[in-house]
Amino acid sequence: MDGEWEAPQIENPLCVDAPGCGPWTVPLIKNPKFKGKWSPPMINNPNYNGKWAPRMIPNPEYYHDAEPFKLFPIGAVGIEIWTMSENVYFDNIIITESLDEAKQFAEATFKQKLSKRTNDKSFVSMVMKYTQENPWLWAVYVIVTGVFVVLFYVLCCSGASKDVSIPFLTSHLEDIAQYIGQWSIEPLKLHPLVGDSGLVQKSKAKHHAISANLDKPFIFNKVPFVIQYEVMFQDKHDCGGAYLKLLTEGPALQDLTAFNDKTPYTIMFGPDKCGTDDKVHFIIRHRNPLNGSITEKHHKAIKPSVNLYSNESPHLYTLVLYPDNKYAVYIDNELNIEGHLLDEGTFNPPINPPKEIVDVNDKKPATWDEREKIPDPEVTKPEDWDEDEPYEIEDVEAHKPDGWLSDEPKLIPDPSAVKPADWCGVVALEIQDGVFPTIEETFAFSEPTNFKNKNSRIVIGDFNCRSTAWGYSSTDQNGEDLEQWAENQELKLIHDSKLPASFNSRRWREAFNPDNIFVSETIAPQVTKQVESAIPHTQHRPITCVIRAVIIPEQVPFKRQFNFKKAKWEPFSAELDQKVANLPTDIQSYDTFVEIVKKTSRRHIPRGCRTSYIPGISKTTEEILEKYQELFENDPFSDETIRTGEELLSLITENRREKWCNLMEDLDMKGNSRKAYKLLKNLSNDPTKPEQAHYEVTANQVAHQLLMNGKTNNRIPKTKLERNIADENKFLNDDLCIGELQEAIKMMKNNKAAGLDGIRTTLTSSTVAIERYQSNLSSSKKTDEPSTDDVEPTIAEEEEEELKEEDGGESSNKEESGEENEGDEEEEEEDDEGEEEGEEEEIETEQVSSKKRSLRSKKQAKGSGDSVTPSPPPQSSPRKRRSRRE
Repeated sequence: MDGEWEAPQIENPLCVDAPGCGPWTVPLIKNPKFKGKWSPPMINNPNYNGKWAPRMIPNPEYYHDAEPFKLFPIGAVGIEIWTMSENVYFDNIIITESLDEAKQFAEATFKQKLSKRTNDKSFVSMVMKYTQENPWLWAVYVIVTGVFVVLFYVLCCSGASKDVSIPFLTSHLEDIAQYIGQWSIEPLKLHPLVGDSGLVQKSKAKHHAISANLDKPFIFNKVPFVIQYEVMFQDKHDCGGAYLKLLTEGPALQDLTAFNDKTPYTIMFGPDKCGTDDKVHFIIRHRNPLNGSITEKHHKAIKPSVNLYSNESPHLYTLVLYPDNKYAVYIDNELNIEGHLLDEGTFNPPINPPKEIVDVNDKKPATWDEREKIPDPEVTKPEDWDEDEPYEIEDVEAHKPDGWLSDEPKLIPDPSAVKPADWCGVVALEIQDGVFPTIEETFAFSEPTNFKNKNSRIVIGDFNCRSTAWGYSSTDQNGEDLEQWAENQELKLIHDSKLPASFNSRRWREAFNPDNIFVSETIAPQVTKQVESAIPHTQHRPITCVIRAVIIPEQVPFKRQFNFKKAKWEPFSAELDQKVANLPTDIQSYDTFVEIVKKTSRRHIPRGCRTSYIPGISKTTEEILEKYQELFENDPFSDETIRTGEELLSLITENRREKWCNLMEDLDMKGNSRKAYKLLKNLSNDPTKPEQAHYEVTANQVAHQLLMNGKTNNRIPKTKLERNIADENKFLNDDLCIGELQEAIKMMKNNKAAGLDGIRTTLTSSTVAIERYQSNLSSSKKTDEPSTDDVEPTIAEEEEEELKEEDGGESSNKEESGEENEGDEEEEEEDDEGEEEGEEEEIETEQVSSKKRSLRSKKQAKGSGDSVTPSPPPQSSPRKRRSRRE
């Protein structure tokens, strides 16, 4: 049954005109007496003994095998695998003593296959590719062309080349019941060589075993050992291996029909993959020289640099073991890894065990103190320190507003609501299978006996109904019936058109969305749909219904930022000046300067980052949030949970609205435009790195547009721009002096983003030693250090005397301009103000530069005896001044 029926809640009409309803609570304010929990300061522990480590003792099982190369003799080669895919192709297995001979063999076989796949663009290859996509065509080919008979060629190891021929024999399936996988000898599916065939695994998700004896055993003595073979995954490969087992010579090889996973082997080598874990195995079985026990030594994961499991081309695997205990692994004739069998960390467990092991009987003494810091026993808690003081207290000055209806609830039952006649009740949702129609049937939803749940209803399944509401190009009768049924049941469709389709039809070459989710409208805002990865060997992708809380904290990356408002600028500047005092003033020292600035900033400027944040949360809503989280964990669909979530969302929305109103009132485009433009950027959701848009443009459309562009006659002729070098001003070629550099730094605005070096403008403008890092000063130019009161560029004493002689009133004008500049600096502390004053500074700077050029020209004229006419000061462009005012 559904339980007791309750009428839906509506807002109390008596609370519309009142300042509030329900119990009035006194607002809380921060307690001035709150100090928190007291903790004593920490001091160095005089009894600190350091970190304790157990005693090491000699390993009783230690041995040193100086020749691990001398492994068990190899008498046979076997393939014992299990794989989810089929048509794994093995070919050209060779065992030899010479790496050069193996490479020559690869040139004659492997390279030809790669060349064949690269150059073969014939009609036959296109037909084979189409056949691979449509397996039903194989039956047609068999009927029309018959069965091809191919031979399996394996290189024979003659006495001269010392290779080993491998005539494969299949295991007796009646003796080993689990190995029921079938083998076949056939050519490659795509781009086969004429007359070339290989060993192909034909059964999916089954155990396979096949092996063959060598002509003579390989004994590890004084010659290298080389094993090489080819593998190609002709179909999509998800899980399984394609490795070889080099079987140990012994009684187990007398009957290879009983070959299985228990048959002893000396080396296991080859690729293996399952899911995202893919590697190349290299395992050897090593015998303990002390007790004769045998242990598998696994080489650390060998990660290939290419995708070995695609169906594009075969891959060549080569393992070489040398008598001096060195080894090498090649993939596609390229060296992948090499090393020494006795290298530490190469094998797990190592070939030789460690000399010492931890003494398990060694226990840490009871008096051993590992605490580096301890509380200061001489410091006691102050008498006025009260740990019981709350963080917040009631505001004694607050009073309940007049007209507050304390006895009236905010929500009341809807008096017009009527209990449904068919109300039966549901305690829990019921899950049924097969309630949805097939494509040929008419939609008719068979409701479970407990479907009418007063709290929430969730319907998920493959409806087989077409509708434009969930991505189809048209709507059929079943789709209309399903939409009408959902509307009658007050259910809402959960669908996102940006998600991939849940069904990809091979027959129709199109994607569809037959799988849908319908939920009650009360919980619809909390529900999202996800489409998972495709199920292997099917055309379906499962869908997931995710139900989240109404409020979820926003997670941001952990990236700490400087808090310049709490910075200690005086010790920061003093320490930075001291550290950079002896640094060379060349470009090579800039990286050192950047590191010094960063380290000094971390010491004197606080940093922090808040990774979890709920916009609009306050102290009053934190208690409601904790209550909602507890209710959501117990029952996310209960009436109390939904009601508490709605109340919490309403309070947070109200706080956000209030914050927004305050933001709009304080927004001043004239006084602080930077803050306004930052807000506009956040509102437009303009990311730092915008995602590249994907445009559905076909090749025919591009070709058509190119043709249209080529036919146009409305081309604008290009005009040649002539450059008059004589009229150009060259005052920007002058060296940059210290005064100009300091003036430019003072004009920079704070709160700008850092550059590639990570240095903010606030950090560089807070030190007086910045003049040591200005560049492009000629060695002959010597500039006095500027005073802190004069911000104008410094001029040499004799240059000042000549300047005063030429223009007597220049000094007084200079003092007046200095006062104006001081006023400009005060106005520029506010964002985006003082633009007209900046124009005057620019003109004055140009005049000073022209005066310096004039003085320099006069000096040169005195030295040479020629008269030089000083060039007129450069005139600032009226267009430039006008654009700055605009």
